[in-house]
Amino acid sequence: MAKVNLKGAFASEKIDTFGGICHGGSKSGTGRENGAKNASDICNFRILPSGELEKRNGFAPLMTLPGEPRAFWNGYIDGDEMSFALIGSTVYLIDLVSKSTEVIGSVSSAEGRAEFFFCRGVLYLVDGYDFYSYGSDGFSTFSGYVPLYGKEWKGYYASDEVYEPINYLSDKIRIFYKLTEDTSSLYIGVRCSEILSITKNDTYDILSSVALSEDGKRIVCSGVLLPAKSEIMVCLKLAPEEIRRSELIGVRRGTVYGGSSDGRMLLYAGKNQSDVFVSRSVSRLALSQSQDVDPDSTGVYFPVSDCVSISDGRYPVTAMCRHFDRLLIFTERETWMADFTGASEKPYIIPVNSGVGCFSEDGAVLGGNSPYSVSESGIYRWTSDDDTRNECNAVCISGPIFDMLDSSFSSHAVGFFLRARGEVWFADPDSDEQTVFIYSVSKNAWWRFDGIPVDRFFSYDGDAAMLYGRYVFAFSDRFFVDTACDGNTQSMIEARYESNYLDFGCPERTKRLKRLLINADCDSDYIDVTLDGDMGGTRTVRVTENDETEPPRDLDAHADIGRFTRMRFSITSDGVGRVRIREMTLAAQN
Repeated sequence: MAKVNLKGAFASEKIDTFGGICHGGSKSGTGRENGAKNASDICNFRILPSGELEKRNGFAPLMTLPGEPRAFWNGYIDGDEMSFALIGSTVYLIDLVSKSTEVIGSVSSAEGRAEFFFCRGVLYLVDGYDFYSYGSDGFSTFSGYVPLYGKEWKGYYASDEVYEPINYLSDKIRIFYKLTEDTSSLYIGVRCSEILSITKNDTYDILSSVALSEDGKRIVCSGVLLPAKSEIMVCLKLAPEEIRRSELIGVRRGTVYGGSSDGRMLLYAGKNQSDVFVSRSVSRLALSQSQDVDPDSTGVYFPVSDCVSISDGRYPVTAMCRHFDRLLIFTERETWMADFTGASEKPYIIPVNSGVGCFSEDGAVLGGNSPYSVSESGIYRWTSDDDTRNECNAVCISGPIFDMLDSSFSSHAVGFFLRARGEVWFADPDSDEQTVFIYSVSKNAWWRFDGIPVDRFFSYDGDAAMLYGRYVFAFSDRFFVDTACDGNTQSMIEARYESNYLDFGCPERTKRLKRLLINADCDSDYIDVTLDGDMGGTRTVRVTENDETEPPRDLDAHADIGRFTRMRFSITSDGVGRVRIREMTLAAQN
């Protein structure tokens, strides 16, 4: 803004960096902190990193799906952006560019919550009935890693330690025996129903010479002794009562901890909703040995020993979120931490907060380095103050907007991180208001967008996209209006900024408004600035583009609203254009 002579004004309020929503600010006192820099409401404007206000972009429907998704995933596989939807019992590959769908598989269930998640180059799906992976034949069920249950067992001592526990996802085990003396039987340690293969010294198949004992816990040699120093490898099928797959495949939620090469899956929301199933890494050599005895086996390993019960089984797990080198596990009113940095394959689970959790199953989101969760008492950011990142503190950030959140918000909120803008979004799909509350990570500020139809969010083409019933919508800088589900009905974006009361540092002094100065880009649109004094005076000033003036536009207006002790202003725009307000100054005189 050009320098303007404010001679004759005894005080001024200059806003060169707009602040976020802060209810109740500056109704008394100087108003310097909350009145001028923060607002009582910001709707459909966003605050840019520079501190300027900019009208939000619009959204439009991308396509209509065959039905309402139970699960949806969008991301990159082998460098290609792909989308998948589970609708009823059918899995679809979605092309958001051509607006087409392709049936690529089906699942056992037809309703209820389900979830896709990506781990180590593979996309998985859980639906509460089974566990599926995506491959060349679409989505299908699969067998997990066959664990080496016993390694170098003496063979006849029941005290031999289990080397790799049973896998929830496999009905088989392997045992390696290194005999120290001649023997006619080999101890198994768990009930089995069939010997699938058995070799001696890695070359001799001795399946015809052995059988299971009546109780299924021992391999018995018929008429021969196995000599000392022999190496025996056996693959066995577990007895039906020892197979544990049904305990795990009832899960409906999944998340991943780690990177592309060391990711570990955690599954939850199953039959016992406080249980969390944790996967374990499998080396290439171990996987190769597993596939030697079972060619259909994969590297997915969920040991039965690594299922953990959160909060001693008292409360169901609602959500999970990464926080540096640990994973936060939420119940409705408490938070636990899974630490994977120890020597044990099983994570170390400890409580970190007994009063703050995550009330909504979609209300936890990682925004930058900090997780955010929607608790019954507000929205919290989880931080770590020390350099070792060992601390985990919950800080409530929703105070400025708390009275704008309705009673159902905490139960139904969905969270989303728009990485390109550093914004954390929260919305209540069950609310008729269709309001999205947006928190700027860098500016520690709130604003909101209204008229946003959403059941859940996802990222698409560098911006926010959302599912609403059968419809897929996306925001874009190309859109200056909002387009409804039918693809034809459009509505203007009505943006407004409403200040708190300003008293120019003199709360008891009666004064008059001398000047209004504003620097803005109207982008073929206009803005209205309404000035409202507490003694009844009101005036609206319109700022428009001027063909003779290149944007940004400087407006210097005399805007007398009569005498006042406190005043507030609002900035509104309801036309077509990407309006931006750079700065604003109000000057008062006696």
